[in-house]
Amino acid sequence: MSRGLTSAGPAAFVLLAFTLYQSFLSTGIVYGWPSLLSLLRNENVYRHRCENYAETCPERTLAFNLVFSIGAMVNVSGGVACGFLVDTVGPRKGILTGLLLIIAGSLCLGLADIESDWAWPVAYIFYGLGGCCVHLSSFSLGNAFGKSKGVVVSCLVAMFSISALAFQGFNLAYRAGLTLQAVSLIHVGLEAVNMCFSGWLWPDAAVKPGSQLTFSRCRIKTTTGLERAGSGPKGLTVRERCVLALSIAWSWKFVGFLTFHFTQLGLNRCLMGWMAAELRWKHELLLSDGRRGLDVDHELSVFNFLQAAAGFVSIPAFGWLVARFGHRRAPFCATAGLAVLFLMIRPFSEPWLLPVLYVVSACHRQLFFSTFFTFMISEYPAELFATLAGMANILAGLVSFLQNPLLDVVLRNMDGNFLLPLLVQLGLASLVLACSLVAWIYDKPTQPPPAELDTETETGQASPQSAKLSPQHPPVETMESTAATKLQL
Repeated sequence: MSRGLTSAGPAAFVLLAFTLYQSFLSTGIVYGWPSLLSLLRNENVYRHRCENYAETCPERTLAFNLVFSIGAMVNVSGGVACGFLVDTVGPRKGILTGLLLIIAGSLCLGLADIESDWAWPVAYIFYGLGGCCVHLSSFSLGNAFGKSKGVVVSCLVAMFSISALAFQGFNLAYRAGLTLQAVSLIHVGLEAVNMCFSGWLWPDAAVKPGSQLTFSRCRIKTTTGLERAGSGPKGLTVRERCVLALSIAWSWKFVGFLTFHFTQLGLNRCLMGWMAAELRWKHELLLSDGRRGLDVDHELSVFNFLQAAAGFVSIPAFGWLVARFGHRRAPFCATAGLAVLFLMIRPFSEPWLLPVLYVVSACHRQLFFSTFFTFMISEYPAELFATLAGMANILAGLVSFLQNPLLDVVLRNMDGNFLLPLLVQLGLASLVLACSLVAWIYDKPTQPPPAELDTETETGQASPQSAKLSPQHPPVETMESTAATKLQL
């Protein structure tokens, strides 16, 4: 066990254990949509949109897909507003705000009229924003573990992935005989307990590097040790942040990076948003061949479970990949390769191939999110990370929403036949893989692999690599001295 873990103290471990549980229950629940969809379908939600109250129709499918699209878009695009809120009010109030939004979402889910058109997307908006606030508020906890903070951050990311299983619990409780209202109110009660513990345990201010968490009068507080007040580097002004962020955003490297990320994100969102309709299409194909059809509800539950579990176990593989080959090339090729692999499997309706599809697509999802954050942190100044990530999140939200009109085209204009759209996606993924391999061949890295980077520095010192911002992105100290010189002149 590393020295960082052993020296963290019991208060840090208590807060970590609670935060991991809270992350599972709150952060990424919007991505457990397949399980919640099964529950809502059994409750006859949106069935009034079908002619003669039919069980399935394009209007009902699109209405459900719109709910997921809105929730996923808000969860991603809301990162700018939620991040600003968390930085302004601190992690404790940020978490409390997020939990209040999640409670509001569960109340909408449980108390709304079944024939309501607005309650379900509103509930998912609350889930998306609330989960984002809780998720972003938790990451400063890693600083209490010193050199082992990477382990803590990885655990938080993993819990975000498997938090999709929270709705799986909803579905299991519903199948056991509980009503939708009872299940939703149980979730409200659990989140209310989370609010009490969050207000009690979490400190007001974010945990800073070099800080230690200790118990004080049955609460946890932050002690800064030998750090002097105001000794940290000054942040960028609003104008400096905007100028530098825009200069980076217009660079070819950043545009190419976002193009890759949005392509992978779009493929994943099409998979998740289309899965229910796609399984029904495969069910009809099997029946037309005189074979046994699929249990769509069961397949959706398995899909949701394996998406979370397989993504969790792929985290060590990603860590090895980055440590062995660096963050610039291999993760991109591995992500693009997994996209091609699961899209090669996806058009087939063989039941035994479905679990393979679920596992491979889950690993792809974990890798492209990990690749995104690792590249952003490693390639761009830390002072601009939140700004650039926020800009990317806004565009990512639009990509998440794009799959809904595409599904509309498939259902209305192509009679629900997904073969051609899947082949088009496979061609796009193959093109991205080819470009990634070419980029690997011709890329000339300017930095050593992450394993050789200076990951920890003494208090008051700057990492040599972090200080070497590119010429077009000068460090904060340079800009401050330049500004002072101009004032003297």
